[in-house]
Amino acid sequence: MLETLLACGPQGWQLHVGVEPGPEQPAFRAICAAVLPEGSFHVHENRQRLGVKGNPYQLISTRFHDGADFVLALEEDLELAPDALALARWYRANHRPHWAALNLLAGACGSAGFLSWPEEPTPLFESRCFNSIGLGLTRADWDRIAPVWSQPPGPGGNGIRDLLSDWGWDWAIFGMVMQDPDLRVIQPIAARCTHAGASGTFCTPEFQERAFARLELAQAPPAGPEGGYRLLSIDALPARIAAHANAQQESAFHLARHVLSTRPKGRLSRWLADTKRRLRGRN
Repeated sequence: MLETLLACGPQGWQLHVGVEPGPEQPAFRAICAAVLPEGSFHVHENRQRLGVKGNPYQLISTRFHDGADFVLALEEDLELAPDALALARWYRANHRPHWAALNLLAGACGSAGFLSWPEEPTPLFESRCFNSIGLGLTRADWDRIAPVWSQPPGPGGNGIRDLLSDWGWDWAIFGMVMQDPDLRVIQPIAARCTHAGASGTFCTPEFQERAFARLELAQAPPAGPEGGYRLLSIDALPARIAAHANAQQESAFHLARHVLSTRPKGRLSRWLADTKRRLRGRN
C-alpha cells in the first residue's frame, strides 16, 4: 500500500500508522522508514491490542483531537489509484452538511458488487451505501460517526445501526446512513482504492476473489488542482453505470427492510417508503 500512496503525492499530508502489539511491531516501523521520506510519518505502537474496531478509532480520534480537520483512513492491505489523495482533497474542499463520509470505492459493506468504470474517472455520486475501503472524514463527519463507531454491539434503541453493530463498526455506520433518509456518502464511479489481501479478520480468499480480483483502479492523474471531478445524480450517469449504482441502492433498501422487518416505525421506514415509491415509479 505504501508504494501506491507515494505515487499519489502525499506531500503536505501527515502520515500516522497505528500498530498493534506483537513481535511484528519493529517490522512495521522498518517498512515505513524504508519506503517513506524521513520525517513524513509517525508510528504509534499500541500498548494493548485494540482490534479492528479500536485501533483505527483511536488513531482517527486522536488526529481530530490534535486539530486535524480531515482524515483519510486506510488499511495496510489496500492499493490506491494515482489520484486518491486528490479526490480526498476535493471532498474536503466541497463538503456539504448532508454528507456522512467519502468512500474511495463505490459499494456497500459485505458486497461483492463494487462499482468501477476506470474509463469514467471524473463522475462522483451521492450514495446510500457505505464501506471501509478508503474512508475520508471531515471533523463534522467524525462528530456524527464517532458515537456510532464506538458504541457497544447489540440492541440499544437506535434501530438498524444497533442491529448491524454486531457485524462491525463499518456495518454500524452503514446502518446509520440507511437509518437517516437525508445522509449520503460520496463514492466514485472509477475505484480509487481496492483490497489487496487474500485474507483478514473479515475477508476470506473466496470473497477476495469475487469482490476484488477483477476490480480495476482509475489510472488517470488528477486533472488540475480540483481534480476535474463532477458530482452527478445517479440518473445523470451513463445508463450502464446508473443501472449498477441503482442496484447498489436497491440492495441497501432490501437489507434495511429485511433487518427491520419487525420494526416498521421511525425515520428509516420513511426512507423505505420513499424508496419503494421511487422504484415503482421506474418500473
